[in-house]
Amino acid sequence: GTPVVASDIMANREVAGLLEKITLLPLSYSAERWADAIERILGEPVSHASRRSAFERFEQSPFNMICHVDLMLTLWGVK
Repeated sequence: GTPVVASDIMANREVAGLLEKITLLPLSYSAERWADAIERILGEPVSHASRRSAFERFEQSPFNMICHVDLMLTLWGVK
């Protein structure tokens, strides 16, 4: 998939557990450390096949839109 640099919070950890090329950094890191991490991933090649594979894994995960809508409807007692 597309390389990502994200904050090291629980929600991002869950997604990082499903997909490759996700770099998690603590919020306490300096802007320079974040910039270094971003510069590193900008140099990594990303193939179409890698992106397609990541998309397919994401679609099969609990983070897709259908699962989200279903959860929200259940949460709010509409379903």
